[in-house]
Amino acid sequence: MRAANAHSSLTVAKEPSMDTPQISEAIQKGVNTFMETVPTLIKALDEVVKNKQFVSVVVTAFKAAYAIERGRKNDKRVLTIYNEMKEMMAVLVRLNGVSDPGHDGLTIKERMEELCRDAADEIQCCANVCDAYLKKSIFTRIIPAKRDSWDGQLLRFVRVFAERRYKFESALATHVNADAAHLKLANDNARAAELTRRVNVTSQLLQEYATAQEKELDARATRMGGDALLADKQAMKMLSRDAVVENEQAIDGLAAHAQPGTKPGPESRRAPQGRPFDLAELQQEIRRDPGEAIKINAEFFNRKFGLQRRQIEEDFVAAVNREGDRIITAVTAGPHGKIDDPDIRNIWKEMGWRGSVKSRHFVMALKDHYHIENVVEESDHPNKADSWAVEYISIGRARTIMEAFDDDASGFVTVKEVNGFTQSKSRPTGWSLPHWIAYWATGWQMTSTTYCEKIEEIFDAMIRLAHEVLPENRSNVYYYVGETWSCVTAFAQSIKRETGTEELRAKFEPHVAAEEARLRRAFEDLNYRIDDPTTLRVIAGEGRIEMTLLPMFYLAMKRDLEKISLARKHVLSEDELDESLDTIYSIANAALTRIEGLRSIFEQQSLEVKHQFEIFAKGLYKISSANGLTFDGEKLRGLPNPIPCRDEIIPDPDSVPLSVLNHPLGRAHKIDFAAYDPPEHMEGTYPMLGVYYGFIYENGEPTDPMFKLTFTAGEGEHTPIATGWHYRDFQYMSYKATGNWSAPSEGGKIPVELNLTYSAEWAYTELEGVFDPEENSIRGTMVMPDCESSGEFVFKRDPDFVRFYPAPSAINARTRWNFATTTIRDRVRRRSFPYILERSRDKERYMELVIRNDHYGRDLSDDEEDELQDLLSDLCEADAQFYHSLIEIHLSKTIIFHQIRCDSCDSTPGGSRIVCIDPDCRNEETSVNLCSEPECINSTVTFEEADRQAHLPNHGMFKVHRMIFDRDTAIIGNLAQDALDSARESMSQNKKGRKSKPKCAHCKNTVSLPCWRCVECTDERFICDDCEHKQLAFDATHTKMHTIVRVTVKGKKRKHTVEERMQVLEREFAKVRETLANLVAKSTEGLQGEPLTKGDLQAAAIGLSEPAGSEGKAGSEGKAGSEGESGSEGKAESDGDSGSEREPESEGEPESEGPESVGEPESEGPESVGEPESEGPESEGPESEGEPESEGEPGSVGEPELVGEHESDGERESEGEHESEGEPESEGDDWE
Repeated sequence: MRAANAHSSLTVAKEPSMDTPQISEAIQKGVNTFMETVPTLIKALDEVVKNKQFVSVVVTAFKAAYAIERGRKNDKRVLTIYNEMKEMMAVLVRLNGVSDPGHDGLTIKERMEELCRDAADEIQCCANVCDAYLKKSIFTRIIPAKRDSWDGQLLRFVRVFAERRYKFESALATHVNADAAHLKLANDNARAAELTRRVNVTSQLLQEYATAQEKELDARATRMGGDALLADKQAMKMLSRDAVVENEQAIDGLAAHAQPGTKPGPESRRAPQGRPFDLAELQQEIRRDPGEAIKINAEFFNRKFGLQRRQIEEDFVAAVNREGDRIITAVTAGPHGKIDDPDIRNIWKEMGWRGSVKSRHFVMALKDHYHIENVVEESDHPNKADSWAVEYISIGRARTIMEAFDDDASGFVTVKEVNGFTQSKSRPTGWSLPHWIAYWATGWQMTSTTYCEKIEEIFDAMIRLAHEVLPENRSNVYYYVGETWSCVTAFAQSIKRETGTEELRAKFEPHVAAEEARLRRAFEDLNYRIDDPTTLRVIAGEGRIEMTLLPMFYLAMKRDLEKISLARKHVLSEDELDESLDTIYSIANAALTRIEGLRSIFEQQSLEVKHQFEIFAKGLYKISSANGLTFDGEKLRGLPNPIPCRDEIIPDPDSVPLSVLNHPLGRAHKIDFAAYDPPEHMEGTYPMLGVYYGFIYENGEPTDPMFKLTFTAGEGEHTPIATGWHYRDFQYMSYKATGNWSAPSEGGKIPVELNLTYSAEWAYTELEGVFDPEENSIRGTMVMPDCESSGEFVFKRDPDFVRFYPAPSAINARTRWNFATTTIRDRVRRRSFPYILERSRDKERYMELVIRNDHYGRDLSDDEEDELQDLLSDLCEADAQFYHSLIEIHLSKTIIFHQIRCDSCDSTPGGSRIVCIDPDCRNEETSVNLCSEPECINSTVTFEEADRQAHLPNHGMFKVHRMIFDRDTAIIGNLAQDALDSARESMSQNKKGRKSKPKCAHCKNTVSLPCWRCVECTDERFICDDCEHKQLAFDATHTKMHTIVRVTVKGKKRKHTVEERMQVLEREFAKVRETLANLVAKSTEGLQGEPLTKGDLQAAAIGLSEPAGSEGKAGSEGKAGSEGESGSEGKAESDGDSGSEREPESEGEPESEGPESVGEPESEGPESVGEPESEGPESEGPESEGEPESEGEPGSVGEPELVGEHESDGERESEGEHESEGEPESEGDDWE
């Protein structure tokens, strides 16, 4: 009742006499205080629901709309409409003072129940309109025509809610005032006038609430022509340069993701860097009617709204139950009286804390309460059965306990946060407070470790299945797996893992299973689709994203694994995995938003940010906070070996229902022989129905291949329609032609108007002309307003006749003669065999040029572009349709490596990919990638980075004919290096006559350098360069799934210059400074950081001893992912937070010779620049004194290891024996 009285100011109906300034002031005040006043209103409405259950339907709808709106950036235009909704709901607070029955004998329930149901539907409808509006780009709000349409959709609810509020007041008045049944609340005319003023004021406010960016763009758009701006493609692009296409459902938080995202196909897929300016998508969005957009949005929004309502209803029931069990302390008892849990209430009272306390002080007091006072061990304590949990409320676990209570990471724990933790709806019924604290102290880390392992298994299963899916699905599956791996692994490989004991995990299993079931149910209600942050909040619930991050990744990927399994048997829609990837992006984006919030808090507290992320949430954000979602080469090489999946987790496609798919099945690729089928006869009143062929001309030349239009009657005889496919602007896309024709003129000609719209092109084409029954043709002019382009067109029935027909504007005696002679010669030539051969060659050449121009391979030269244009002009529509069906099949069978570019020719590799494994030419980010063109394989690649050496043709390289993912790149590189070393060893043995000379596995000729060796075949399988280039060596044993390595002469080592050595020293000194800074920060922060231990100093010493640029092989133990595992799993002090941290594992660490010092001389004495190279295998003769070997000398084929990375004397002597005795001196030499 107090809440109702406190909110009485909201319940007073506006007087009809309010003038325009008063209305404006009241609305603006309501908008500015909306987020602050609604919680008070909701509390008052909850009190009403307890007594008047029939209003729960509208109250729940209002709370759901508020919850969704609260989860995004507040838009004042939307809040203006929500303020009207709030004013309507405020009337219901007065229901607490209503008596039953009314003066007419009806109860308030009978009078208002239906009104409440209608109001709930209106609230849901309004929330959907606002949701659709907020998803529109900024351009929708600055183009006057579209802005006015959307404003009209919003303003409609001002009237709706005002009318509903009036009906509520009328119903209440019947029960409050005896004379109210005979009186009206206000004069109808006055009320209507006020409503009109209110709508006008709101309309004006919608314009005033535009952002500064919108106002600036609006002014520029007005100067450019307002609505006419849509017709100016260049102006739209110019306007977009300073405008970000903001969309709350976009994954703009993934800006740190550096890996390029391109769609496997001719069109550009949305890149993870955010939403690029896509003119086609923008045009489609602007042209779409608001009503249609709202209807499309409602299909998914209603699911989300229903899920939010259900969760609110469940929370309300749980809150009522808790209210009955809660012990209410007198208000005069002090701040501790507001705390629900009795144990924490006593601690708060004894310590004399006020509204908040420092996190570390709170945790220490909590520990003392349970340990020193030993309260749980008392025989009458209700939590005695959970005395085991007290062991985990310790100093070693203090960090994780602080994070659990301190929800905003401010360093302070408030009364609200304490109650939020102890009364959390995720806390299992029956769990004591020590049990609940123990879960967050150690159980969450163990649970996260389990999910990380499950995620790795799913990735392994996805990669296995990716090579087995149908060709039509392959590129989409590859793209999904690659992008998802990068997003998820940034978190899964970052967290410090702890397995724990089985007994301990069993104590937390009920909560883990219940939370997973809750998330799964929410995902299923929304078909595993997350379209914006508000949807994610509905699924995840309140609280920190790290609580549900890994389980959500796991559940989403588990469903996607089922889709990929189906892709082995069915052709999926291209949108299927695109939508799944959006869900992964949305989850990752929420984590990145959390990271930015934490970063601001750490900086405000003057903490060392990098160190804080290394320890916060057990390091969950360590990688992503530093590098976004990017994995450079060094981090990839440091990842542990992936966990192989068990066979039982791979779904059988026959057992997976098609209901897991959100889109209809796709179209299987097949050769389109139907392109040459004769046209069907079209029946109709007008003679122009049927098939036409022709060209659109610009400047007297055809712009694209021949059109084929098949006209059928639309809704009426005067509205023809035509659909089909057409190759335009180097894209093969579907089109739709709609229009109308008028009555015949006196000459019998029929005026025709047509509009052509394309699936992948926002510019549309307008055709205006006439149908001539005598010529049986349609001709006229073409206008492309979006491109300021114009031309002319001619469509005729006979494709052979129109094939060489000149543009109407170019017709004269000469062009007519050329047309006649060319047509006759062409018909005669068609009967000859050379013509058939020529058409076959043209087809092959056309397909080659289109593939290189649109998909992969070297860019076309100017001559080749002209050649392609000539081929296009001679191409009939049937040929284009047939050829592109062949191209589609070819692409589905070809692996296209969209994520990389050839470092030599800058093309997109297709069919195969080559990666250099020589350590000298790779940097910390990436290795050298090449396509399979011989000139690229044998090229020298230089780089702009001063400290990066050139890639040389004799470097070790491996080649794959399959997709390899970032996860496996380092592993394959290590295996290829081992195979290369083995092949070079064989060369040495062959030269000495100890082994027979190797022969090519295909042509059986003796191989010469350079050649290839299979990495995976059990026998030593060599392949000559020619057979490999022609792909002749594949058989049942050696398949395209195998990796091969290029065997070349091992080049001579080159000494590094003084500048290069200085760069190494600078990197080492930077590493020393960083390590010391971390140690200082850790030792001075106390409980705010991790306790400084002996293990920290040992780890720092090991890190300093590793020379810059050195990497362990992928999968070696002791790397990320294995460090930090508890030596005694499940013990209270064993997770690395305690003072007695375990010793670091020795596996994978440097051996006993001791760390090599940077810049330390080799065992034979220091090297001086300009002095002869000391005794070693690489020196084939003394160098000239005082003349250091330059980087660019032709003889400097190889690169030396950096200082600090040299081998021991014995290793160099052994290697020298091989190099000096067994290896050929130059590439291409025969084994002789």
